[in-house]
Amino acid sequence: MFPVFLLTGGPRGDLSAFPSLGIEVTLQPHTSRQFSWALATLASTEDSFYAARKATAYSLDHEQIKIQMLKKGQSVSFSFPDPNLNQILEQSQQRVYQLLLPPYRSLENPWYVTKRDSDHGNLPTENSSGFSADWGIQKMTDLWALSRMLLPLRPDLVKGMLQNLLNQQGVDGTLYAQFNWNGKVTNLAAAPLAASLAVEVYESTGDKDWLAHNYGALIRATKIWFQSDNDRDQDGWPEWQHLLQTGLAEDAPPDQKNKLEALIQTAEWPSLAALLIYECRALIKLANELNDTIDVEWLENQTARLDKALQACWDQKHGMYAFRDQIGHFSMQSKALHTFRQNGVAETISTLPHPSRLVVHLKVKDVENRAVNCQVKGVVNHHEKTVTLSAKDFRWEDEDGLAVSDEVFSVVKKITVTGLKKGERLVIETPDHYLPSADLIIPLWAGVASQTQTDALINSGIRYLDTAGSGIPLYLKIMWLEALINADRQDLASRYLKQWYLGFTPQSNGEDAKSEISAMHSMTGGLEQLIPLKTLLQLLGIERISDEELILSSFNEFFPKVNVQYKKFTLDLGLGQAKIENLNGESVLITEPGPHRIKLS
Repeated sequence: MFPVFLLTGGPRGDLSAFPSLGIEVTLQPHTSRQFSWALATLASTEDSFYAARKATAYSLDHEQIKIQMLKKGQSVSFSFPDPNLNQILEQSQQRVYQLLLPPYRSLENPWYVTKRDSDHGNLPTENSSGFSADWGIQKMTDLWALSRMLLPLRPDLVKGMLQNLLNQQGVDGTLYAQFNWNGKVTNLAAAPLAASLAVEVYESTGDKDWLAHNYGALIRATKIWFQSDNDRDQDGWPEWQHLLQTGLAEDAPPDQKNKLEALIQTAEWPSLAALLIYECRALIKLANELNDTIDVEWLENQTARLDKALQACWDQKHGMYAFRDQIGHFSMQSKALHTFRQNGVAETISTLPHPSRLVVHLKVKDVENRAVNCQVKGVVNHHEKTVTLSAKDFRWEDEDGLAVSDEVFSVVKKITVTGLKKGERLVIETPDHYLPSADLIIPLWAGVASQTQTDALINSGIRYLDTAGSGIPLYLKIMWLEALINADRQDLASRYLKQWYLGFTPQSNGEDAKSEISAMHSMTGGLEQLIPLKTLLQLLGIERISDEELILSSFNEFFPKVNVQYKKFTLDLGLGQAKIENLNGESVLITEPGPHRIKLS
C-alpha cells in the first residue's frame, strides 16, 4: 500500500523537523483563505496521488450531507425524554455498521466481526503478527443475533451474510457451524436457523429469484440432520455432535459446562428438536411461496414425528421439556453413585433406575497430574464387565476432566479409584436430564408449546435468568425477548430489554426512569452489547417499516412516549395512540387497536 498525503495551496516540506507539509500564510484583516488536505492509500503512488487530489476538490458540506443521508437511510432516530437513552440508541446503530467488513476471498458479500477496537480494527494479513486463525469466524447463532440489529432496515446485508453461509455449503449439504474467508473451520453442522432467517429476508425484500436459487440448499441443509451421522439411532430426533453447535460453550460456568458436555454425548436435546420443527415449518412456507411441493410431505412428517417425541418429554413438575437418553429414550434426574476425595474402593451395589452410561467428573489441583484411574465393575447388557477410565479417556479443560463411559450399565457393583492427590475430587453419576440450561428458551421461542406449557416455560425461564442474570448467549437473550412478545408478555419483554440493553435497574422501570449507562458503552462494545433494533421496534408497536409501508401491531405501552423518525416519516408513539406524519404535513392518527398497515409514499 502507498499512502499519499496531499495539501493544497503550494505547501513546503521543510517547515518542521518532522516529516510534514506546511504553508506560510499572511492574511490581511477581514480576509480569509481556504486549504484542503486528503490522505489516500491505494496500490500505487500514482493511484493514491490522483485519489487524494480528487478528494481535495470535493465540497466538505456536500460530503457531510451525503453521510447524513446515508445515516438516515439505514437508521432510526429516537427522541425519548431521556437524552442519554437517545444517544445510546444512536451509537448502537452506528456501531453495528462498524462491525461489518467488505467482501474478502471466499466471502463474496459483507461479513461481520463480533468485536472491533484498536487491537482488532482491520483485517490482518496472514503473515502479520496481528493475525489469528479465529479472527473473523462466522457463526450461525451470531449471524441470527446480528440480523436483529440490521432488520428491518437492512435486509440486503442479512441476505448477503446468509448467502456467504450458503456459498460455503458442503457437498453433503452441511452448513458449517464455523467458517471464515478461507472456508470451513469445522465439519460440524450449524444450528438449524438458516431457513427461518431466509423467510424473514424474503418477507423484507420480496426477492423470489434469490429464494428460488437457494431453496434447494436450505432443504439439503435440513435433511442432513436426519441422516445417520446426526441421528445415530434413526428415531427421527437428531442429536448435537458438539457443544460448540449450541452456542452455549462460551458463556456456561465450568460446572454447568461439564454437565452439558455429558448431555451432548448421552442425550437428545429438546432445543434441537424445537429448532428443527421451526425450520421445517419455515421450509414449508418457502415451498408454498415457490409452488414447489416435492418435499412438503417429508417436511410435514418430520415435523409431526419430532413434535410427538418432544411432547412426550414435557415435565410439568419442572416446567420444561426434559432431555431424553439417546439409547433408552427415558428421562431421569442425576443419580450420584459416589464421590471420591482420596483413593479407595466403593463396593455398595447400586441398581440404576434405567440402564445408563456413567459420567465421571474429575477435578485435579495440578494440570500435570493426570495419572488418575477409575475402574467400574458392573452389569452391562446382562453380563458382568469391568471398565477402566484413565487420563486419556477424559476431555480436559484446565484442571477439569470429564469422561463418559461407552458402556450402558444397569448395575454398578464396585468402583476403584487410584492416583488421586490430596485436595482432588472424582465424582461418578448418571446424566441429569432435568438440568436447567439457557436453551430451555428455544422451545418457547419456536412456538411448540401449548398455552399451559408456555406459561410454565416462562416461569422456568424467569427462575433460570434470576440465577444466571444476563450471562447467557446473545442469540438466546433475543429469543427470550421474542418468545415473550409472541406469548403476549410485552410487559416482561420490555423489562428485560431495558435491564439488559438500556441500563435500567429493576427498581427504575417507571415512566420517569433514566438509563444508567453511557453512550460510550455501545460505541466501544462488541456485538453482545448492541441493542436489537428489530425487537425494540416490536415493543414500541412497529412490526415492520420500509420505504413503502408501515405495519403497526400495537401501541407503545411499556416505554415513555417517543418520537421515531425514519427517512421522511415521523411517528409519535404514545399510550393508546400513534400519529404518523410525512414531510408534506400529511398525517394520520390511529387510536384503535391494531394491526394497521399504512402505505408510505
